[in-house]
Formats: sequence, structure tokens, C-alpha cells
Amino acid sequence: MKKIIIAVVLALSSFGYGFLSGVYKLPPYSMIKLVKDGYSDALGRDSLPKVEAPSFEGKAQAVILGNSLTLHQPAPNLGWNGFYGMAASNENSDYAHQLLDLLGINSQSAYIRNMYPLEVDSSPILEFKNQLEDLFANSANTDVVVLQLGDNTQNVKSATKELSISLNGIFNAIPKKIHSSVFCVSTYWGKSVVDNVIQGICQEHNANFVYIGDIYPRQDLANDKYEHQGVNKHPKDKEMLMIAERIYGEIMSHKAGF
Repeated sequence: MKKIIIAVVLALSSFGYGFLSGVYKLPPYSMIKLVKDGYSDALGRDSLPKVEAPSFEGKAQAVILGNSLTLHQPAPNLGWNGFYGMAASNENSDYAHQLLDLLGINSQSAYIRNMYPLEVDSSPILEFKNQLEDLFANSANTDVVVLQLGDNTQNVKSATKELSISLNGIFNAIPKKIHSSVFCVSTYWGKSVVDNVIQGICQEHNANFVYIGDIYPRQDLANDKYEHQGVNKHPKDKEMLMIAERIYGEIMSHKAGF
């Protein structure tokens, strides 16, 4: 018992020093998780923004969960004013809406959500999982689910733990009978270590892996559309269509007669 007390005291002392010295930060979550200083996402942010669940009623024919490539709220400080896939010229041109168009699914029947924090912090997974379970309670026969996460995870094995917990948590919220209708998208920026983790978890859950990492190297970054470098390296309309077509092709090859 004495050893346990000593261990707890030492742990609290270490945290107190780390917090006061600025080694740790407290991002604005309803469920708090510590993030070490030095972390920076694709947009150069060192803290994780809170993302809200979209309002949605009825049965979702398609569920698309991702990061800023899927959906990003306006961020004037980054020079981004859209409320759709970042760097697309309009909502209909982001990959999610182009994919829905290819599938013949009305966007009003699709649940599209940014779940970016889960790429680096699994602490909100219970909150997100409960929300997804409520969604699938009314959408148990959803036609297709797209998981597009991982771009903000550092490309080293030790950094993929949080993403792994998050992805498994998401799969646990999806009815097993539609796991074969889930399509896990690789990272856009070609993070091979992260991609291997995504593919492995996907296969464990009898889902499908879609590789898109070969698209970014062909993107013309010299033609700057956005001043902020992090925003500008996101896929533009052309690349968004390529992503949509890649996912669509995989869906068609696994779900003939969709």
C-alpha cells in the first residue's frame, strides 16, 4: 500500500511540474486529454479544436467520417471560410459530395462528420462512439461507411496508438453486419506507417482498404490557391475527384449492383 501511495505522489508531482513548466497543454474537450507541447497537426496547430456532431435525423444511406479533407468548419485565421472538405472550391466539389454524386446518394441522406481529434487523441472516443451508436440505431442497413482518418497522426509506430484505439472504437459502434460495407481510406500525404495500421485494423474488422497516397505527389502545389501552406496542401477539386473516384471504384468492386 505504501508503495502505491509513493507511486501516485511521484506521478502527480511529475504532472504538476510538466503542467506548470508548459510541457503539457489542456485542449478544449468535454473529455480532457493531455497533449505534449511540440505536437503540430497538418495546419500547424498545437492544440485540438472541439468538433460538434452534425444535426441529422432519419436513416443515413452513407456515413462519411474523416478529418479536414472530409469537412472543416470556417477558420478565418487560416484563410479558410468554407464548411466542407478543405481546399475544395465549393461543397459539391469536395471528395465526400463527389462520391455521393457518383453513388447516386442525396447529400441530405448522408452523415458527414469531422472526427479529426481521434487521430491523435482517443479520449473522446466514448462520447463519439455513443453518438455513432445512436446514428446506427436508425441506420443499421447503411449502404456505405467511409473512414478517412490518419493524416494528422505522426508517421512513427509509437504515435499510432491513439489512432488505433479510436478506429477500433468506431468499428465497435458500427453494426458488424455492415463491416463489409466500410471503406477505410489511407492517408493522403503518404504516411506508410500509419497506412499499415489503418489497413491492419480494417482487415481485422472485415472492412475494405482504399489507398490514395499516390494522388498527393501529383498535386500541383506551385499553383497556390491559399496563402496558408497547411490549407494549400489539401486536395483541390481535381484531387478531390480523384479521391472520390478511387473510393467509388473500391465500393463497386466489393458491392456489385450497389
